[in-house]
Amino acid sequence: MSFVLKEVSALWPKLDRTYRFDNAEMRSVPCSPTADGAEYTINVEMSPEQAKDLHAYCQGVWDDFAKKNKGAEYANKPYKKNEQGLVVAKAKLKGAYNGEATRKPRVFDSNNQIVADDFKLTTGSTINLQVTAIPYATGMAQGISLRIGAVQVLELAESSVSSPFTEVSGGYTGGAKPFGEIEQPKKVNGSADSFEDEIPF
Repeated sequence: MSFVLKEVSALWPKLDRTYRFDNAEMRSVPCSPTADGAEYTINVEMSPEQAKDLHAYCQGVWDDFAKKNKGAEYANKPYKKNEQGLVVAKAKLKGAYNGEATRKPRVFDSNNQIVADDFKLTTGSTINLQVTAIPYATGMAQGISLRIGAVQVLELAESSVSSPFTEVSGGYTGGAKPFGEIEQPKKVNGSADSFEDEIPF
């Protein structure tokens, strides 16, 4: 059973293609779906109130899993509080299973239409995110991971790219913007005080 996180803020989405972490470069780099460590990933930020529903969903999935796996402990959770008192959850999808490339996560616009294949979601965008909780228990770790299902973009944040140069007056300006100004996303409100003690983070 899947779950939909509604009106959350996207953080560092990598959904346009698969990426893997490169130890030499110490960053994620594009790669083929069948490369080792290839995956689609996204983090989302939400209020503590929104996180309660995610916690209840994950706890229910874990309880069912624990009945069949005696002694399993829900140690690793796919969400945690940050310094601002908001909750950040991470979801991912492997690039391939058993050597077969997976279909990349579907991305819809606010009218529920599939976006262009080369669309790149930006950090700060307001989205709905469909996830499925996947419980696991190995000799090394036990817990739940969130698998990406689909994304709906409600408000697209403008991309911010830093430049190493200073402004030069009288030069090329790039002309008019073909799509007009993009509305800034709504900020997620929340505080640590509103997060009830019985929900462990």
